[in-house]
Amino acid sequence: VNSPCIDAGYPLSDYSNEPEPNGKRINIGRYGNTGDASKSEIILPVANFSANKTEGKAPLTIQFTDSSENAVSVSWDFNSDGVSDSIDRNPVYVFMTPGTYTVNLTAINDNGTDLESATISVTSKALPVANFTANKTEGYAPLTVQFINLSEYATSVSWDFDNNSFIDSTENNPVHEFTTVGTFTVNLTATNENGTSSKLATIKVTENSVPVLPVASFTANLTVRFIDTSTNSPNKWKWDFGDGTNSTEQNPVHTFSKEGTYNVTLAATNDGGSSEIRSMIITIKSVLMPPVASFSANMTEGTVPLTVKFTDTSTRRPTGWKWKFGDGNTSTVQNPVYTFSGAGTYNVTLVATNGDGSSDESSMNIKVNRVPTPPIASFTANPTVGTAPLTAKFTDTSTNRPTSWKWNFGDGQTSTVQDPEHAFGVEGTYRVTLIATNSDGSSAKKSMDIKVNRAPTPPDANFTVNQTEGTTPLTVKFTDTSTNSPTEWKWNFGDGVTSTDKSPVYTYTTAGTFTATLNVGNKDGYDTASKTIIATEVPLGSPKASFTAAPRIGHAPLTVKFTDKSSNATSVKWNFGDGTTSTESNPTHTYKTNKVIEFYTVTLTVTNGKESSVATNYIYVLI
Repeated sequence: VNSPCIDAGYPLSDYSNEPEPNGKRINIGRYGNTGDASKSEIILPVANFSANKTEGKAPLTIQFTDSSENAVSVSWDFNSDGVSDSIDRNPVYVFMTPGTYTVNLTAINDNGTDLESATISVTSKALPVANFTANKTEGYAPLTVQFINLSEYATSVSWDFDNNSFIDSTENNPVHEFTTVGTFTVNLTATNENGTSSKLATIKVTENSVPVLPVASFTANLTVRFIDTSTNSPNKWKWDFGDGTNSTEQNPVHTFSKEGTYNVTLAATNDGGSSEIRSMIITIKSVLMPPVASFSANMTEGTVPLTVKFTDTSTRRPTGWKWKFGDGNTSTVQNPVYTFSGAGTYNVTLVATNGDGSSDESSMNIKVNRVPTPPIASFTANPTVGTAPLTAKFTDTSTNRPTSWKWNFGDGQTSTVQDPEHAFGVEGTYRVTLIATNSDGSSAKKSMDIKVNRAPTPPDANFTVNQTEGTTPLTVKFTDTSTNSPTEWKWNFGDGVTSTDKSPVYTYTTAGTFTATLNVGNKDGYDTASKTIIATEVPLGSPKASFTAAPRIGHAPLTVKFTDKSSNATSVKWNFGDGTTSTESNPTHTYKTNKVIEFYTVTLTVTNGKESSVATNYIYVLI
């Protein structure tokens, strides 16, 4: 990468090796004082991550932690199918089915990408492991025990409190009262789709051998103030309250501690003697004090299944309790733990009782909300790869009933249609994302890459020539005018000669009709164009025979070289005067003789196919 924006650095450092114009400013960095001074180092991302687990039984939940360097974003593919499953830095993913998974992390920055992979091994789903605790394992009848389920991998549980093969409860954390003396084997069965598991424990219930302590109780006593209204000035008084007690006060105050009917009498005395006994009936009735019911709950609202601990806070010492949980179920435990398995608002009521009667009903509303289920975004696309312009059909496959959708096509365009179509007009790789929403919230972002390739543009072959016919030698200028940027050319001039020049010049030396062909190509394909070139012979005039011979005189054997000097001739014929002939253009002939001297008449006949011409000369041969 070359950049003109490099810090000035140390002004005294050497920059003599740097290219002009450098402004005396580029003198630091890895390439300082070199011909590449303005070059900066390309920093690529380095993908790396860790996982808190690499193997386990399905369903296997794994926390992935990104530790990539130089990355501005990341993309996770948890099952190596080429589709991005998350762009979170540190996602949590649940592998639901057994298998070996290759997890790919792609680290991304402006300079490129890097890939790091790891293998996750998910084995078959585990069997349930039954386990539980009890707050008491022994005690006196009646014995109330709170059981807490600690089972692993279980989707449901069932309790048998006396091991008689009958299910007594399917609650997660039930409360059970053992009313009879004995040793009870409690059996918890944990279940999931792969099987069952059981856990046993013993509860020992004994008879209470310790004297039962009294239960304190009282009622308010009736206190009566008696007022003496005797006449004749008594000076002594004798009261009998009818309960075995008496008084000599004039106006006593007496408390009757028990219910009943009491005959209270008074005898008054003065110096003259005692009066007759006067009496009055006092009736004492007991005060009834039934309980005042009240209770509290450790939670009044939550999501299903909601387990609530109810605590009795009733006054006046209740000895019995009747709970109604608003869903048809009841309990007589003082402080029950109850699980609401369905969504709704439940009116829970308590009536407390003692020896004096029952309380009014106390109530409380428990609101059980359904578990929020925001959508899990998912979609398909068809196609995912193609040439521009590429129209893709997106189909929403999100779960949990989304009611709205937000698509981002990665090119600045968006949509809220459930199953949109979108046209990508330009070459590139586009990350399409979907967020699905319902009344419970929005999904995590789901993404997929759409690859749009450049549309192939093979060349369109064409060329021009400066002339298409003429006489030989015919020189033709071929000029390539092909479109769509060809990168290679192959010419065939029709006479067996070829060229790879872009715009060649070629000379036809023989007459004929030739098909000149141009084949052009680029990375997208090839195309061919052709033109006809006609080359004709130059018209000839009348032939004129002429030749030379050397030497013309000499001793036998005399070898003579004949040279044709004719014009406008297409063929020649020599007659050497000694009975021999030749059709060569420039023959050589040897003369022999036994005479003192002999001469030979040499004749050259030339023709152009229509006309002919004759030339003669003499050769002298001596013995």
